Amino acid sequence: MNIRRNSKAGGQNHPDDQLLKNCYRTCDLYLAAFLKAKGIYLRRTTRQGGRVYFYFERDENLENLIQGYLNDVPVGALSFKAAILDLKAFIFSTRTARGEGNERKTK
Repeated sequence: MNIRRNSKAGGQNHPDDQLLKNCYRTCDLYLAAFLKAKGIYLRRTTRQGGRVYFYFERDENLENLIQGYLNDVPVGALSFKAAILDLKAFIFSTRTARGEGNERKTK
């Protein structure tokens, strides 16, 4: 997993670097919606170079859920739709701010 590091003046790491180091990152909207619908905690979204990245907290089920997504494991239609709508709201809210490195923490 490659996560771009932000640096503060004096070469110190961004305070969230350690937090994000333990997250799974994807820019795939539908995988992100699947994970969110399955209950994986969305930690943050960031925009980098025109792409939005979703950072999910790692847990013991994450890898199995990713494999499940790739192999058509069912997900509740209403949960999946709600997750897509939530994630699109994040995408459009970061788009209005424009610029590299804009980020939004989730609740």
